[in-house]
Amino acid sequence: MHSIDNERFMGVWILSYTFACVNMACIAFLLGFTLCVDLPRRRAPATWKTALSTSHSLLLSLQISAMGCNLCKGRFLQSGNAHFRIAYTFWYGISEVLYLFFSWARSSEILKIQFTPRMYRIFLSLLYSTPFTCILPAIVQVCALPLTPVQSEKYYNMSNFLCGGFVTAMDTFFAVAFYSYLIKYATSTPDDMPCTENNNGARLQIIARYGLISSCFCFVALIGFVVLMSAFVIDPSLSNPSIRTAYMFGNITVDVGSFLAVTTPVIMKIRLHQVSMSGDGLCKAESKRDGSANAMDSGTAGIVQRTQLSSKWINVNPS
Repeated sequence: MHSIDNERFMGVWILSYTFACVNMACIAFLLGFTLCVDLPRRRAPATWKTALSTSHSLLLSLQISAMGCNLCKGRFLQSGNAHFRIAYTFWYGISEVLYLFFSWARSSEILKIQFTPRMYRIFLSLLYSTPFTCILPAIVQVCALPLTPVQSEKYYNMSNFLCGGFVTAMDTFFAVAFYSYLIKYATSTPDDMPCTENNNGARLQIIARYGLISSCFCFVALIGFVVLMSAFVIDPSLSNPSIRTAYMFGNITVDVGSFLAVTTPVIMKIRLHQVSMSGDGLCKAESKRDGSANAMDSGTAGIVQRTQLSSKWINVNPS
């Protein structure tokens, strides 16, 4: 994003504020869902520990950071103030970090199924380095304030390409895992799929499907970023109408792709809840154990009942 005529970007900042409102609605929904649906279903007390699991905390934080990102971008496009641009870059980097860590927390079981332990450890090592990489553009912007606009833009673009390439590589890792999992078990029933401690085949399939959709939206945002950066490199002043149109198209594509990527996990959470409520939340082995336990309980109850009847008969007919 670059500080040019605000009127050219009226549609973009209106879009940013609209997305911020949707993020706010997602925050309210997640809080209400936890207090009114999730905790009563699990019969758990309303405490911070029970209400905010790791994945839920990351998803809620992701919506908060995305809201801050959209608000700062809209304000920057309205005012052209460089401080709002730095704030937007910072919140965008935080959103990228939270998105990657949420994807890992929710899909770690799929990653362990699809990849070798060594590959999974390498992935974790790269994941833990994402906070610095994603915040780097904001740090560069702050450090480049004393420089000339041309020099500042040069270093900012370099840091953006580095950050974008790293995040794309991480998201590609997720996309490959999700796609290969869905292809591998495309013709399998949920009971025939791998079962983990926390999820059965139906839940893992939902996680993989929506994770892949979210990754695809990230790739859409990447395409928009490449378009807008290319337009700026060709014509930094954006005086050419075609270049300016391409630049605005890239901006809108980045916003739409990023917005859909961070809201798709909210839809995934609803689908996972529906699966749990339908009774498909247990693994096949657990269902068998539950059935065996119920059968044993029924058998034990029958023996006790027959014993009580025999005792009454003996008392009534002593011999």
